[in-house]
Amino acid sequence: MFGCECFWWNTELPQLYSSSADPQPFSLPAPLPDWPQGGAFGSGRISLGQLEVLKITNFERVWCCTQGFIFYRPLDIPDGFHCLGHYCQSNRQPLRGYVLVARETASEPEPEANHYSSNSPVLESPALKKPINYSLIWSADSPDGGCGYFWLPNPPAGYKAMGIVVTSKPDEPEVEEVRCVRKDLTEALVFQEWSPSVFTRQ
Repeated sequence: MFGCECFWWNTELPQLYSSSADPQPFSLPAPLPDWPQGGAFGSGRISLGQLEVLKITNFERVWCCTQGFIFYRPLDIPDGFHCLGHYCQSNRQPLRGYVLVARETASEPEPEANHYSSNSPVLESPALKKPINYSLIWSADSPDGGCGYFWLPNPPAGYKAMGIVVTSKPDEPEVEEVRCVRKDLTEALVFQEWSPSVFTRQ
């Protein structure tokens, strides 16, 4: 299941959704009124201490599956910000999701180099680092979308991967694709384990 070759989730299942039909971007029934500009307030950027995050809603389709899900990579990331992972949603709903991209709030240190905090003599690592490489954790085949490959970034010691990278080719992604976040800036989340069996009809 975790090898490089493609495989079918369940070849006995009918194709429930058209994998070639992309969801259209969500739009309101009427345009919004012209609101006054709020300056720095409502700029869409949130400071989280050593990190600043920004919401990205522009995407490029990477791969789709017969079970009705499409995977995207974020586009139009501003200079200085970095992707943390790719986005997925059902093609039965309008495209309305987003991902967060991040940058360090302080001046960015030299690549892959530690630096000293101005407030403490203790050696401090940068908030974001490139992954060392990737592990192929899953691959699947789709009759319309081709083969999809799911990659987990392998973070440096003391860092955590915040998401996965999806590709339509078996080549390992570039380490520039995402950034990993320093472990002390993250929190553990409780989530439900995902499995292809959730798509099985009862």
